[in-house]
Amino acid sequence: ELSEIPPAEYTVTFNVTDAATSNAISDAEIIIDGNTLTTNSSGEATVDLIDGNYSYSVNASGYYEATGNVVVNGSDIIADVLMDIDTSIEEFESGITISPNPSTGRFLLLISGVNNNLTVTIYDAKGNVIIKKENQEIIDGKYEQLFDLSSHANGMYYLKVVSENVEFVKKIVVTK
Repeated sequence: ELSEIPPAEYTVTFNVTDAATSNAISDAEIIIDGNTLTTNSSGEATVDLIDGNYSYSVNASGYYEATGNVVVNGSDIIADVLMDIDTSIEEFESGITISPNPSTGRFLLLISGVNNNLTVTIYDAKGNVIIKKENQEIIDGKYEQLFDLSSHANGMYYLKVVSENVEFVKKIVVTK
């Protein structure tokens, strides 16, 4: 009676680093062959695969997606992935003004340099949604909105702005 011998598996080690600084990128998500891996604090993640050609994608907050292929052929391999900073996020963040912050609860949110409708959500420290404004209109590349949290308790709040594929979170402090 012949029993099938499973094909040998080999370890693929991903090393994910910032292309500009060579610093390791932790918590990057790698998708390969139906597996989702997350890099550790050293920017490393591993998976065992049989011989074959595999495409992968790597995503990390604040970086452009990186894609590539690895060929497993009878031995362990190392895949070095260099990721480039997503400059659209930096540009987006530099166009956001919240004033005053800290505030007594009333503050102005001004966002410049945006062309797409955006969603603005304010959360309390426990993650509960306090205010959500969806599909906010942009006029001449600017969004301006006065918010009033003065009826809410003192403390830390989080303002989340989402526009197309850019997401940004900023802390707001309310002290009365």
